[in-house]
Amino acid sequence: MKAYRFAAWIIFLLLLAVAAGAQLIGPPVPDERQEANCVHNVRISERLGISLSCDSNYFVWLSVSPHHLYDAKAARQSRPGVVFITFLMAQPLRPLANLPRWIGMPEPVAQKNQWNYAREIWARETPTFLAYIVFNFALLIATFWLLLRAVAPFAPSGALAGIGVGAIASLLTANVVTKMFLWSPHTQLFNIFVPVFAIVAAVSTLQSGLTRRQAVAFGLIVGVGMTVYPVFPIALALIVMAALLRRSWDTAANLSVFLALSVVPYLIWYIFVRLKTGDFYSHEIHGYNQVGWIIDAWRDGVLPRRFAKQLWWMIKGVADWNFAVLAALAIAGWLALRVKDKMEPVGRSALASLGALSSIVVVAGLLLFAIIGLAEPRTAYIMVPPFIVFAAALFAASSQLIRPPILALATLALLAVAILNIAEVALHRVVWI
Repeated sequence: MKAYRFAAWIIFLLLLAVAAGAQLIGPPVPDERQEANCVHNVRISERLGISLSCDSNYFVWLSVSPHHLYDAKAARQSRPGVVFITFLMAQPLRPLANLPRWIGMPEPVAQKNQWNYAREIWARETPTFLAYIVFNFALLIATFWLLLRAVAPFAPSGALAGIGVGAIASLLTANVVTKMFLWSPHTQLFNIFVPVFAIVAAVSTLQSGLTRRQAVAFGLIVGVGMTVYPVFPIALALIVMAALLRRSWDTAANLSVFLALSVVPYLIWYIFVRLKTGDFYSHEIHGYNQVGWIIDAWRDGVLPRRFAKQLWWMIKGVADWNFAVLAALAIAGWLALRVKDKMEPVGRSALASLGALSSIVVVAGLLLFAIIGLAEPRTAYIMVPPFIVFAAALFAASSQLIRPPILALATLALLAVAILNIAEVALHRVVWI
């Protein structure tokens, strides 16, 4: 088991570093695309650079001065969590304020008709920018830790099993979400973290029932998460469902604790803002009419057609970007088919349960963003991590039953898929988006 965990962590962290470094390489976004897509090129050196999204400046600005969350129609007033988290994280990073000058980073060129926030970051607010980067990397590492928890019931052991699981998990590090937001202050990486967290929390609840410790831990994660990004209701619903399926004498009390902790942080924030400003602004609802579009479409008699279009955009967004995931699933599935007769009934049952939970999360992600009305490739990716978790579980469950030569070949194939995925996504398709 130690060899398995060591190998899994080494491979995952190594491929994460390669993917992250590769996404710093590439030609800058052309000027016409910068204006059209609201991005800003920032050079780190002659050959390295990043392109910050149009939301990055606002995230950094708020994290420098969180009191601006109370401004009238503040776009992140309804999602303040990451602002406060990165504000706190930036404080111990203050000694690195002059890092751009220390490494010889060129001063960003001013863009016409735009506030040159990149120059402001370069000049004074590097610690806040670094806080977002540390936060993003920590989120991916936490996601991998959760994935290891998801496959732990299948008792994988040995270095080859660890290498294979690490290679499969590395698909979480090079994709349509990380290519845009790993190096950019934003919250989109929760489209990777939340599906995995939801599956692991539900599996844990099904195994032992919802204990008081789990109720507190899961409740705090969901409660804080609700203030950060609006996909945590998926985890909340799945945990409640699992708890009701695995009822015990204290389920009602623990569910009450879990639901209270899931709701109270956002409720406190809402009441605080209302008392301080007399109003509460949700940019997603008031500014973009998210969710509210359903009422308008119903009145216009076009709801079925528009909802079907949202679903299609979500499905298409997934299909365009995940050939590596399909390859990993095919390899792991082929191994599982070869040894299915050797698996214990308990193992097959555990795989079936994990597959069912993964399918529920996929459908929940599809429906959530279709209902919100934000069907884009970056949001559609929320449907992909469950497939990665299931592929890792299939490989882990098969690794102890397959012959070593075949396991070695399958592991090498998974490593090749992971490396090709990084080359395809991080190098070829990414040009400082």
